[in-house]
Amino acid sequence: MPSTGTAFSCSAAQLASVAQLLGDQTRAEQVCSRFDVGSSGAQTAVLQYLAQSSSTSILETNSSLNTAFILFSGYLVFVMQCGFAMVSTGYGVMGMARCRERIHVGTCIDECTGN
Repeated sequence: MPSTGTAFSCSAAQLASVAQLLGDQTRAEQVCSRFDVGSSGAQTAVLQYLAQSSSTSILETNSSLNTAFILFSGYLVFVMQCGFAMVSTGYGVMGMARCRERIHVGTCIDECTGN
């Protein structure tokens, strides 16, 4: 359980096992001072420490993924608008050039105004 004003300490063996799990002596000392390694065990204390320290990075990752999704969705809308313009003009079918121009201009106006 996380400390609430109480400083915990580890034996040398517990500190060594926490340091082996984390791979860093300084972080192992932080775990030993913040969590009761003696009663909960080294693995549980390390997991609690990692869960507390990674909570902000999870929120940052979630925000980044949301931003990427919105930008990709906007990209797809513009690509689909180009496809609609091609379908509207009968792409690949012989037609009058001025009709194509009018449809493409109308599609561009729709795209710019967001209709």
